[in-house]
Amino acid sequence: MPRIFAEAARLAGVSRAALSFVINKKPGVSEATRRRVEEVLAKIDYRPAPLAKRRGVRKSVVGRLRRVGILIVGYRSQMQMKEHAKVFWSAISAAVDEIRRLGATAELLFLDDPENPPTALFTGTYEGWLGIGLMPEPKPWPMELRERLNPVVWMPCSAGLGWGDAVGINQEATGTLAAKYLYDCGVRTAAVIGLLNTRPIRTRTDSFVQRFQQLGGDIVPVRPLRSFYTRARTPDQLTVDLVVDDMLAAKKHTDGIFVSSDCFLPEVYQELKRCGKKPEVDIRIIGCSNEREYFRDLFPKPATIDIRAEEIAVRAVQQLWWRRQNPEGERFAIILEPRLVLPGNGK
Repeated sequence: MPRIFAEAARLAGVSRAALSFVINKKPGVSEATRRRVEEVLAKIDYRPAPLAKRRGVRKSVVGRLRRVGILIVGYRSQMQMKEHAKVFWSAISAAVDEIRRLGATAELLFLDDPENPPTALFTGTYEGWLGIGLMPEPKPWPMELRERLNPVVWMPCSAGLGWGDAVGINQEATGTLAAKYLYDCGVRTAAVIGLLNTRPIRTRTDSFVQRFQQLGGDIVPVRPLRSFYTRARTPDQLTVDLVVDDMLAAKKHTDGIFVSSDCFLPEVYQELKRCGKKPEVDIRIIGCSNEREYFRDLFPKPATIDIRAEEIAVRAVQQLWWRRQNPEGERFAIILEPRLVLPGNGK
């Protein structure tokens, strides 16, 4: 039955969680998706077994999702995250809305250092967890913490930490989209400005460099920084300024920039203008994450890559709901494809 269930989800082009919603006649999917799934189920003559007989399902957990812990890694407070990690906060807000829609409650818990978890993390009863934030590498997570975070679904841009399920974005495709956009705009020499301190963004950056060079472009190397954040988790403006200055001083003339996180766009624009360069005129720019608040004072506005944080959050909640009903099912990741957002076409 698990194999048939997975095949039905694949044929319908939906997640297993979404398939469960349709089969069990629960809200959570669009009417168009529901019709498409029902057509596939009818075509393959799918007949789900009674709940109590499905492999890996215990009666005590079927349909129960009352309290969800949202673990926020690498931040110390709600104010800090809302101000300096807008893409994460939009995902959290979408997840909370979806949790409430399903009749459950959500509680935010902050974990600044996984090696020293607060005692509050081990109190209270949670039917499941969502994990989000700056995933530390290569620090090991204590076994007691891993056992506590069960079941867990990681989101939005991480592939998870080796346990639990994950819902994320295709990081390689993110870098490829950015490279193709700049090259199609006539850029032949590009630089990358952004984070290198997490595996997902390293993958995004490496993919950009590889694809841009495959297309025939050149890459201007900039100083190999591990982080563009201060100790307060705010964008380090001085560091961004230095990188832009180094890029402009290079022998090769840079005519395009991939900014791997939108939070650095305002400072990149400001420093380019201070150096007499016109963004989008002298140097074409593309950002990443589609955090529209950072675009408010930018003119002309650049393109960006939408990593679909809010959609990922909703899918993560649905996956957690599915996992509660299928606790012994194999671990898997749901990967969404990024979207190019052209200048003037943002939210």
